[in-house]
Amino acid sequence: GGLTTPEDTAIPIDLSISDKESTLNCALALSVRSENISVIPDKNIFISATDSGCKIQLLPASNAVGQSTLSVSVSDGSLTTKSSFQLNVSPVNDAPTLTTVSAITGATEDSFMEIAYGTLKAATDAADVDFSDGISFRIGAVNSGTLEKWNGSEWNTVIAGITLLSSGERLQWKPAPDA
Repeated sequence: GGLTTPEDTAIPIDLSISDKESTLNCALALSVRSENISVIPDKNIFISATDSGCKIQLLPASNAVGQSTLSVSVSDGSLTTKSSFQLNVSPVNDAPTLTTVSAITGATEDSFMEIAYGTLKAATDAADVDFSDGISFRIGAVNSGTLEKWNGSEWNTVIAGITLLSSGERLQWKPAPDA
């Protein structure tokens, strides 16, 4: 049961609080605490007033998934009422990131140089918070020379924009003649 929000997505909750003897101020009368601060840190719980009551905004920790029980207390200064509810943070598939590809050196003129997946991965800052071992590289362009991929029995010419290199696979590159 409870409420659900996707990973990295805030969830707003509208509340109405009242007291027969006094007017309650949301910021002073309402408190919310998270049982699982790795999913919903207390610093990511925001309380504000609205025209019709109070609003609680809950923001999961970055890339966090799981559950937290949230305890809500309302106090008029002398009496306190408490309640709790469950918040489930569901996973989403985050896009991998890649911003840097360093040069891979060591080629010899007129000779093929083998490039293993691990060599290419080490030359990049590629990352995927969801699948650290599942990153594949799509070969976007071959600007010079010849690039081939081993298919298990023979070398095939890389097709820019289509060929993928995944963990355990390898390429070979031969510079253009007399380059």
